[in-house]
Parts: sequence; structure tokens; C-alpha cells
Amino acid sequence: MLHSRALSALLFVCCACAVADAWRLQSSFRPSSADDGDAFGSLCSIQFNYKNDTERLAVVYRDSVVALYGAPTQGAYYTKYYKRDLAQDPVKRDGLKVMQVAMSEYHLVTVCKCNASSLLFAQLWDHPENTSEVALDAVADVTGGSLTALDDHKKKDSTVLAGFPDGLAGSLGVVNVYYANSGTTNYVLKSQLHPQLNATATDQFGASVTLVKNGDDGKIYFAVGAPGADNGGCVDLYSSPNVTSSVQYMRTVCGNDVQQGTKNFGSFLLWTHDSKHLFVTATDANGNALVLALEIDVSKTPATFDLEDTFLFSVPTVSIAVDYPMLAIGVPSATDTNYAYVYTRDGGKWHRTDKVSHGKGNGFGAYVALRENVLLVSEPQYKDASGKITVISLLALDDVTSSIVFAAVVGFALLVPAVVIGLWFLRKPVVASDVA
Repeated sequence: MLHSRALSALLFVCCACAVADAWRLQSSFRPSSADDGDAFGSLCSIQFNYKNDTERLAVVYRDSVVALYGAPTQGAYYTKYYKRDLAQDPVKRDGLKVMQVAMSEYHLVTVCKCNASSLLFAQLWDHPENTSEVALDAVADVTGGSLTALDDHKKKDSTVLAGFPDGLAGSLGVVNVYYANSGTTNYVLKSQLHPQLNATATDQFGASVTLVKNGDDGKIYFAVGAPGADNGGCVDLYSSPNVTSSVQYMRTVCGNDVQQGTKNFGSFLLWTHDSKHLFVTATDANGNALVLALEIDVSKTPATFDLEDTFLFSVPTVSIAVDYPMLAIGVPSATDTNYAYVYTRDGGKWHRTDKVSHGKGNGFGAYVALRENVLLVSEPQYKDASGKITVISLLALDDVTSSIVFAAVVGFALLVPAVVIGLWFLRKPVVASDVA
């Protein structure tokens, strides 16, 4: 009985260890030269291409350089497709700096600041020479702006949201809605979103944007953050029947309505693909980073929301990525250990399923991206002044099963000699009376 219990316990520990170690480091990559600077990984975007079954990652570094990396299949090693300096190509522009980058299924889109003007560049994945540009409002503040892109992979239509907060108290930010059709990069301005009268944090309107197309009703839903001081910050929700129709205001959600004492609500936004969950970053009264998970019901008028969960971290800012039901949160720290946490929603609750750590004060977690079984974590301020991207893969079920079998075999191999030795020492001694 004792030996069978020991065997069961050992197997349980082996199997538990094999399952718990579900995320593993697959690879890391960095710019080819240290001269490219420590900004590598500070602006990233990832997109899974449904047509070609490839993962693509855009990385911005050295102010104006955009590099495109790709993996031929999910979870494979990333290789560089091409690198392009937008300050030199398609025309020379002194002082150009990439401020935002976004990716869709077909497009790579960037917002750039060039002296007194600002531009939006768009290029096709497989044809980087096919590039178009749109001149933006010269007074628009793209420094603290935001950018996101969404493709309809059936029609090849593309929608881009570009947020321009003025950043001046009492002024109004704006969000431009651009549209391109038939797989082109010829974006045109379709409409503009402005803060509502009841959203008093208007000076930062457009600091964050997100959009999603609902598969049930076919509508596109927009969320715009205005993380000002008033009301703890606000998020405006909008909807549109399709990319070419007008955008309708739905409602405003303020930080103090979600959780009292919240500040900077709407600093970053991320919507799930079904438009039922919205993740909003903020800070608490002590300046610690908050991630608020909201459940949104867009079918009601006005849309309703419930606070699902709150994640608190003792750092000023965090990064988030979601591929429902999984959530990744990057927690970079200037002094303490850096982490990337992975959560899974199960049974109506969020559960932390893994934690990846990497050194102290190196920026690990400044940006995270999550797609099914792959987690990407950027580290833009590496100790050798050359940032890098870390690729962490989730073990497939077959791999986990193989690990369990391997652990069980090793367990048996270690247990058998121990049992034999134990039986030898526990054997009953032979005495003369027994022989007689």
C-alpha cells in the first residue's frame, strides 16, 4: 500500500509539472546591428493572415525604420521579410519619425510625424512597393495618438481609426475614420468622431482606439478613450452597419462609473472579436496600473456594461493583448522583475494560468501580442542598447501528452530501483528458530 501511494504521488507530481510548464521560450530575435538602437520593440503589431496561414510581425525602430518579420506557420521561427526606412522611401523626408503602427490582414499602416506635418502611410503585405500616403491635419497631435486597423478578409475592405488628442486642457481631440476598398491602399477620410458633451475628459479624446466587426450582426463597433482627469477618464462607444456607413454614438463609460477612484481610464483599449468584452487600462489613486475587464452588451440601447474583473499591478503602465478566452498582460518595471502574465477565462471567471519572468529593469513586457498558441513579448531597452522580441509558444496538446508520458517513464525508472532497495532493507531477518 505504501509503495503504491508513493508511486501515485510521484506520477502526480511529474504530470503536474509537465502540464504547468505549458508556455516555453521558443526564440528571440533582435536587429541585425546594435547601431539600430534600443527602440527595437517599442512599437509592434502582429497579425495572423487567414489566407496564407502565416503570422506577421511589424517592428519599428530607429525612429523611421519599419521591419516586417514572419513565420510560415503558427509557432514557427520568425524571419525578416524586409526592412524599410520611411524617411528615405518612397521619398526623402528629413526628421520623419514613426509614431504609431498598426496591421491588418493585408495592410501595414503607420502614422508619421515629419517636422510640422503628419502623414499616414499604408502598404500591402506582399507588395511593399505598393504604398500610398495621406496628409493629416498639421495641428493634430500624433505624439500621444493611437492607431488601429481592421480588414474584411472576404471583401478586402479595410478600415483604419487614427486618434489625435490635442493634449491641451479644454481642447477637443478627434478620431479620423479612413476607408480603403478592394485590397488597395488608397485610404480616404470617411468620417470623424468627436467627444460627446457628457464626456468631460475631452482633451485626451483619441488617446486610444479599438474597433471590431461583430460576426453575429455584421456591425462594426468602435471604442475611443479619453483618459483625462475628469470622471476618472472616459470611453465613448460607437457602432456602424458597415465600413461605408455613418458612425452612430452609443454611450459613454466613465472610470468612476466602473470603479470609484479610477484615474486615466481609457489609456489603452482592446475589444474581443465578438465585441462582448472590452479591456481598458487605467490607474488607481496611488498610480498603480489597472486592467479592467468589462462585459459589454451592444444589443441594448444604450449599450450596457458590467465589470468582470480587475487586475492590479504595482507599476505605472502595462501592455495587454487578448485572444479570447486568453488574456496576456505585460508588466515592465524600471527596477523590479519584469513579467508577462497569461490568464484564461473559464467558468465565468479569469484565472491566471502562467507567468513568464525575465530579468529586472530591462523593459520586458513593454508590448505583448497573443495569437492562439504564440505569445510575443518585446524588450525595447535591452542592456546592450539593442532591443529584442521574445517568442513564447504554448505547448500543443500532443506535446503536453508526450511530456506526461516521458515524465511517467522517468518516474518509473527512478522508482523501481528505490522500491528494490527499500524491499531489501525491509525484508524479514532469518533466525535459527525459524529454520528449525
